[in-house]
Amino acid sequence: LGSAGAPSTLLTDEVDDCWAEALSGDRRGWTRPYYEAEREHVVARHGAWTGPLYLKARRQGRSERLDRAGRKDVWSVLSAFEAALQAHGGGDAPALARDATRQLVSGGATPWSAVVCDEVQDASAVDLRLLAAIARDPDTGKTRSDALFLCGDGYQRLYRSSVPLSHCGIEVRGRSRKLRLNYRTTEGIRRAAVEVVNGLEIDDLDAVTDEDLPALRGYRSLRGGPLPVVRRFEDPDGEADWIAELAREGPLLVLARTRAYRDQVAERLRNRGLQPQVLEGRGDVAPEGVTVCTLHRSKGLEAPRVLIAGKQLVPLRWPGGDPAEKARWDRQERCLLYVGMTRARDWCGVSEGG
Repeated sequence: LGSAGAPSTLLTDEVDDCWAEALSGDRRGWTRPYYEAEREHVVARHGAWTGPLYLKARRQGRSERLDRAGRKDVWSVLSAFEAALQAHGGGDAPALARDATRQLVSGGATPWSAVVCDEVQDASAVDLRLLAAIARDPDTGKTRSDALFLCGDGYQRLYRSSVPLSHCGIEVRGRSRKLRLNYRTTEGIRRAAVEVVNGLEIDDLDAVTDEDLPALRGYRSLRGGPLPVVRRFEDPDGEADWIAELAREGPLLVLARTRAYRDQVAERLRNRGLQPQVLEGRGDVAPEGVTVCTLHRSKGLEAPRVLIAGKQLVPLRWPGGDPAEKARWDRQERCLLYVGMTRARDWCGVSEGG
């Protein structure tokens, strides 16, 4: 965007002000989360970034039925938000990805030979369209056959709603593989983690090569090992005593559902003479001692020993809002526990602190 002379500033703190400006024109009494969900699940999913396109876009999965007048009222707020972003000289991540895609599609050849994308299950529709545009052949308008390499696990989808790759200009049918060997965890940990998501409909990202087989059939670990250890305590202090005992035996990664519980665990460990490292942003796990972070922050990490503390908070209670979002919330809570358990290489524990 910068090279094209287009606004390229990623707005963060300003986004709150932009929503406040846009919501001043709300006629329906809907909240910011409602409009954010409409923008992600309808507008961005279908590329309906203009009023006429939005009026025609499908709204599957949305709980509130909207007639034409209702859609116009929604669009007035969403378009006001876009105008506020532009007035602040940039855009949020979806807006910048959308604008970059338009530049690439209209500008001919791209300077990049190929794209490698890991964790593709957490890419949004606008992200995927940007990847397709980067790998686009300007002569045919299609993605070059050797220009994209994507890896993902639908059971680790935590941040986005499901969107087929084919809806975003990426065709992988007949050119994909399912990886069925687990090189990280022991068989016991793998079995327990799979049981957490057993029965959930898998998002295969279009990458189905053996459609008659369940997604996890044939999935196995190369190493044997026991099931996770499960302990229940009457109060948080009993749980903290056990965590401290484990931490004194060697490196330990402790995962919590919320930041508040993470901080409480860290404080209790300090009271027991330990010095836990608390992870906030991206970074490596400390090679020695005890490290504490949230389950969300654990994405991409691994450790020889992992303990999930405060299991009583998983699943976390539905905070309310659009009823259409509840099923997605429940699914993501189970996937979050799956992610946490699969961070462990050799040993996994799960504890409840009262």
